[in-house]
Amino acid sequence: ISASVKAVCRLPSPGEPQICCEQIVLRCGQADREHLPGVILPLLERDLPSFVWWDDEPDLDDAVLDRLLRADSRLIFDLDHVEDFSRLPRLRKRLARLIVHDLAWARIEPWRRELARIFDDPFMLDQLQSLDAICIQTAAAPGRGVTAEGLLFAGWMAAQLGLETPSTLKAGGGDFHADLIREGRTVKLKLQPTQQSNGTSAKGAKETDAACEPPLYLVELRGAQDAGGMVVTLCCPEPDGTIDVTISMECSCPLPRRVSARSSSPAQLIGDIVEHNRATDPVYLRALGRAAALAPHSPG
Repeated sequence: ISASVKAVCRLPSPGEPQICCEQIVLRCGQADREHLPGVILPLLERDLPSFVWWDDEPDLDDAVLDRLLRADSRLIFDLDHVEDFSRLPRLRKRLARLIVHDLAWARIEPWRRELARIFDDPFMLDQLQSLDAICIQTAAAPGRGVTAEGLLFAGWMAAQLGLETPSTLKAGGGDFHADLIREGRTVKLKLQPTQQSNGTSAKGAKETDAACEPPLYLVELRGAQDAGGMVVTLCCPEPDGTIDVTISMECSCPLPRRVSARSSSPAQLIGDIVEHNRATDPVYLRALGRAAALAPHSPG
C-alpha cells in the first residue's frame, strides 16, 4: 500500500469562506485491498461524519466495504452499477439498516418534484383515482433492458400511490410491461427504453457526459376517458435537461410550462449529499422496495 498526503485549498466563491483540507490518497493492488480499512479507519475524525463513496455495485458481503461501514459511515452508491436487478430485494433489505444515498435517486429528484407539484392541486389529486396507465421512457440499457432511474421512478410512483406490484416487468415488443393494482383497479405500467436519434444508445451517452444526459426522457400518466381523460406529460426533448410539463383534460386546452432541471454530475450530487448530511430518505426505501418487486429477471 502506498500513500500520498497534501494540503488542498480551493479559491472561495464570492462571499464564501475559503476551505482547506488534507487529502490522503491510498493506492494498493487487489491482493492488498483487505488491509485498506486498517489504514483508513484510524485516519477518520470521530466527531465528523464520514462517507464511503463506493463507485461499483454495492456488495455488502464485501469484507472491505463491511468494515468501512461499521465505523458509522454513510454509504454513497449508484444503483445504476447493479448489473442484475434480481438482486434488489436482498440489497434493499440490507440497505435498510444503513444510512445510504443513491445517486440514481438523486438524479430523478427534479422529475419527482415536478410531478408531485402537479398533484398538490386537490382537483388534480382526485384525477389519480381514475389513473389507467403510466408510461416511462428512459435511455436504453444494454444487457438489463431497463435503467435504474426508470425502475426507481416506477417504484416511487407505485409506493406513493399505494399501487400493489403483484408481478415483475415482462418484456414485449421492445418495452417492459406490468399491471399495478389498487383497490381492484388495474393500472398499466410501461417502461420504454429508447435510442438517441443518432443511433447511439442514450445509456452510452450518459457515461461520457453525465452532466448533460437526462435520467428520463418522458413520463406520461393517462386517466380513464369517462373520468375526464386526464393526460399529464413530462418530457425532456433536449439534452439540456429542460422538462416540458403539459396537462390536458377532455374539453380543455393543454396547459404547458417549461422548467429547468439540468442533470448534475456525480461530483455535484455527492457534494450536495455531504453538505446536507441527511438520514436515509424513507421514501427512497419504499420506492426501492416496489422497484425490487418490479425488477425484470436477468436475461441470463
